[in-house]
Amino acid sequence: MIYRIILILALALSGVVLFQKELLAADVHGDIEVGATQVGMDNPSSKFMEYGGARNNGTYVSGSADLSYNDNAFYLNLTGRDLGLDTRDIRLESGKYGRYKFHIEYDQLPHYISNNSQTIFDGVGGANLTLPAGFVKGTTPQLMTNLVSSLKDVDLKLERKDISTGFSLTSLKGLLDFNIDFKRDKKDGIKSIGASLSRSGGTVMPEPVDYTTDEFKASVAYNRKTAQVQLEYYLSAFNNGNESLTWENPYSAAYGNPALSLPPDNNYQRLTLSGGVNLPLYTRLSLAAEYGKMTQDQAYMPYHANVFSTADAASNYPRNSPSAAIETKLLNVNLSSRPLSGLDLNAVYRHYDTLNLTPIGLYRYAGEDGSTLVTSGPAQPGDVGVNGLPVIVPSTCTTVAGGNPCYRPNGLAVPNPNNSSAARFNKPSDYIQDQAKLDASYIIARSTTLSAGYGLDIMTRSHRETSTTTEDSYKAGIKSNSSYVSVGGDYLKGVRRSGVYDGTSILESYTQDYFNQTLNAGTTPRTWINLPQLRIFDVADRDRERYNAFVTLFPLNDASLGVNYSHGKDDFSDTVIGLTDSTNETYTVNAMFTPSDAVSIYAYYTNERLETNQNGRAVTATGSTWTDGTLNWSVNNADTTDTVGVGLNLLFLRGKLTINPDYTYSKSKTAIGVSGGSSFTGATAILPLPDLNTERHTVNVSAKYKVTENVTLGGAYQFERYSSSDWATDSMSLNNPSTLPTNLIPLSGSVPEYTANVGTITLAYKW
Repeated sequence: MIYRIILILALALSGVVLFQKELLAADVHGDIEVGATQVGMDNPSSKFMEYGGARNNGTYVSGSADLSYNDNAFYLNLTGRDLGLDTRDIRLESGKYGRYKFHIEYDQLPHYISNNSQTIFDGVGGANLTLPAGFVKGTTPQLMTNLVSSLKDVDLKLERKDISTGFSLTSLKGLLDFNIDFKRDKKDGIKSIGASLSRSGGTVMPEPVDYTTDEFKASVAYNRKTAQVQLEYYLSAFNNGNESLTWENPYSAAYGNPALSLPPDNNYQRLTLSGGVNLPLYTRLSLAAEYGKMTQDQAYMPYHANVFSTADAASNYPRNSPSAAIETKLLNVNLSSRPLSGLDLNAVYRHYDTLNLTPIGLYRYAGEDGSTLVTSGPAQPGDVGVNGLPVIVPSTCTTVAGGNPCYRPNGLAVPNPNNSSAARFNKPSDYIQDQAKLDASYIIARSTTLSAGYGLDIMTRSHRETSTTTEDSYKAGIKSNSSYVSVGGDYLKGVRRSGVYDGTSILESYTQDYFNQTLNAGTTPRTWINLPQLRIFDVADRDRERYNAFVTLFPLNDASLGVNYSHGKDDFSDTVIGLTDSTNETYTVNAMFTPSDAVSIYAYYTNERLETNQNGRAVTATGSTWTDGTLNWSVNNADTTDTVGVGLNLLFLRGKLTINPDYTYSKSKTAIGVSGGSSFTGATAILPLPDLNTERHTVNVSAKYKVTENVTLGGAYQFERYSSSDWATDSMSLNNPSTLPTNLIPLSGSVPEYTANVGTITLAYKW
């Protein structure tokens, strides 16, 4: 492994530094720490140390180091953290102060997702999942008679490994800086992914992760005392080792083996020119101009895995790959000034736009792997129709024998008008954003500052329900400090309004003929068309409010008491169907008391609440349901989190012994309130949902004893208890198919509850 090579080289280099007499006589200093950790758990759980390196029962040995060597202007630094654990990091840096610098670094971080997952598939970790020999398929999981005996344990875990290196050079007496950096990010492991086939059921499967991202950055900067300018090039190349995931469907009512496309390979390049200059009246002007381009041209997968289809899948694509490309442009201007004593002004203008260069084409599709594609020849974009998109199906055409394909006068085959619903245009959307902000602050007294600001945000979008949204925002604040109290607050008001809202914009992606069919549908609207009252929240009219307030009291020189409150609300007052409002509130109380140099006590409490309300309507293809208020439904989602913490910092033996105990308790609850109109009765009645709850207790006690001036002995103990209740998964078990839905094979159960005890001892040497 490449990180092991780096580690060996780094240790060898540090050994040279440490053990050669001439180097020891020079300026060599650092510290080394080694330790062992013992973990004991009553019930292994992925939630414990979710991103940690010591999480399962057992003993772990680790260490860290920070070594430095200096010889006049030359220096060499070696740092390592959590060496021996899966969270390790090691960095080697060397150079000459003010002249050049070189570094190389390796960093690793795991993410444990689930340790109680089970799957029926063979080939876990690969891109082709198969059923074990003799597996009995069924229309429901309950009819898969050997489902339980086919189960295999699988740990869902991701691991990120980064290696980076770089070099910088300063020349011309510090006026020119050159920098080159390279980073390879490797992410692999297994996570979950779900898929559903309407003729059978859903399956949650282990998805292989094999991502590699290479990043390269090079820049040159010219720096003077009053002006600076920099040119930078950046490249990011993403590669996925698995183009798709194929699985053998366990449901008996399926055709062939389905497949899912996984994240495709892509590239991003960016060129940035930035700089700044000092102007009179304590004024600074900064500018940045940027051009970027994103591309993705990975070849298309087959249209579907229906082995019974006679359609030529390749002929149903307008080209071999999406040839997707988006250009981005950015212009940022910032002007800050202090024209008068105590008065600060800041003005910002930002322009950002995307130009989607992805070609428009007609894509025919099958609704599921059990259906058949339109079997006519390749579709060719032609005339201009709905909103400037090509017209593929003309109003009249000649139908050949069998009534399937329809031909233009030029002989090109196009979908039959009766089947044109199975053909869609892609909509390469883009947007332009212009933002302007002006902020001012003024000190009206030695300890009191007033602030105010205005912002304008204009967004222009293509292929969306509305083409333009405009938002005005206003803010004001005050802050005052004294030796006894610090108090302040701020307020923000934002008003966003959109242009004409057209919920039928989705029809742009359909052929002209099907568009006409929909308009003439009369009392039988297409079920996939949005309700006229629906508003998509990111382009809907919105009133936003944000206000914060704080006060900190200092009743004694060695004591403080603080209270913070923040409130935010987004009100979509004109939305009938969709997200109607969202509210976030946070309260925090904290206190600290230091009665002596040897004792310090702190405590805090935080309550956070996030609440959203959403309305909907259950409609069918019957036109009368679209205006039937008795089919309305609403959901109120409230997330509440309480956190309490208390701790001590204690010094004994004239500072040679430090002890730090602390306790943290957190509890979260998600309450989901649902209600419905009078039509939801009997078997269709809307029932309340149980709350989702999590609770965690954590006790930490750490101590350090300074044995000598250079040697420190340390120890730590951690106790943690975690519990949760999730009605969606607590009642389901793959080992008991009767608890499963009739149309779902899950992968993971509830997060296991646990009680963990962790003990650590360390020995550190510093010179």
